[in-house]
Order: sequence, then C-alpha cells, then structure tokens
Amino acid sequence: KNYDYQVYNLALSSDTPIQRLDTIDLIVDTKPSLVVYGISPRDFQNVRQTTNIFETSTTFSPSPHKIFNDLFDSFTNFFKFNYDLFKSPKFITLKAIRGTPKSTDEIIKLENTPFFSVGIDMRNTKSNLELKNTFMILPQFEKIESLEKNKYFFALKEIIKQTNENNIKVILLVLPQNKIYLDHMSNSDKESFNLILDEFQKKPNVKIYTLFENYKDHSIWHDIYHPAINQNTSFYSEDVAKMILQEIN
Repeated sequence: KNYDYQVYNLALSSDTPIQRLDTIDLIVDTKPSLVVYGISPRDFQNVRQTTNIFETSTTFSPSPHKIFNDLFDSFTNFFKFNYDLFKSPKFITLKAIRGTPKSTDEIIKLENTPFFSVGIDMRNTKSNLELKNTFMILPQFEKIESLEKNKYFFALKEIIKQTNENNIKVILLVLPQNKIYLDHMSNSDKESFNLILDEFQKKPNVKIYTLFENYKDHSIWHDIYHPAINQNTSFYSEDVAKMILQEIN
C-alpha cells in the first residue's frame, strides 16, 4: 500500500537534546504532522572527560560566504535531494559544522537524510567478542543526574513543549540497545531513565514506543551503540514504520 507522506530523517551525529533545541524552531516551521525523537539513556548523560596527551586542539570557523553561496548547492547536487524544505541559513550552517560529505565510495547514502551520512563500514556486524573488546575504548558516560538537575531532560521537555504548542504530535522512540551495554548499565541509571520516561508519558500529545531490549540478543550490531546498516537489519526500519503508521492513520 502506498501512503501520501514525506518522511525525513533529520539525525545529527552525536546529537543531544540541548543541541536539538537550537533548531527545533526550524523543524516546527516546516509544519510536520508528526515528530519521532529517538532517545536512549546516553541522551541524558554527560560524556566522561578523559585526557589524551596526544590530542591537539583545533578550531574550525566555516566561511560564511562558502556556507551560504557554495555549500548548499554542493549538498543538493551530491545527494540529488530536494532541500527546499530546509533552505535555512541555520540548517545549512549546522550541516557545515557537522562536516562535508566524503566521497561517494566511502559513504552509505541514506534516503531523505540531509544532515547525516555514515561510512560504508557501518554495513559490518561485529561478533560479541569484538564488541566486548571495543566496549572500553568507546566514549564512557557519567551517571544520569536527577530530574531536578538534568539539563538534557529540561531541554527535551522544552522541545516537546514547543511542538505541542504548534499542535505537532511527538513519538519518543526508546532506541534499541545491545546486551553488553545493558549488562553494564547500573541499576541507578536504569531507575533514572525510567523516571524520565514516566515524566514524558504524562505529557499531552506524546506517545512513547520502546525497542530498548528488543534486539539485544540479535547478531546485528556494528558497535555497542549502533546496529549495522544492511539487509539483515531492515526489520528495525520496518518496526519504526509500523509505529509511525499507527499514529498517523
């Protein structure tokens, strides 16, 4: 069955509710009938700070002329994508800061995904042994702070407030997690995350769907945090599509 809807994936690499709050007004201006916002415990945690003596700090300040005159057209031509809906200086700047596209040989093109691309290595699934070996070198996170102190909770609360004020329905999608990650998650963080979900469950015009533990034992993981992108993980997209159709029909 064909549906007369346009669906866009506005994902950003390493996004947080605080960063997303900076552009929610632009999303609201496009007047979507539904917003699906993916969350996990990490969206409400600070990254644990580590010091690497080999790291050097650099500052990147994109040229306004390049952003507003050249970059937009290059993205449009590269992705063969209609960007009219997002033709805003703020959106274009955001894409520029996040990084320009790699060569077509190095990325997977994701349909209707203007601000995010992934390397072709994301097609690869890892064994449990590989996942365990890489777990400790991935970014580690502080504990989830209480609701009263959690700046990410307040940012997401404001995002939902703005969408509700514009009669836009919101789905909070609790993203799937790998078993190794879940086994390492503290009871305190599990309780704090559930409290956050309970608070949002009370909000009008908000529906929560969860895939939190649905795929934990599946052999689909590229790393601890992300399923691979290949034909064996298409059921993930299908599950999300079913949720969307249930809400818009």
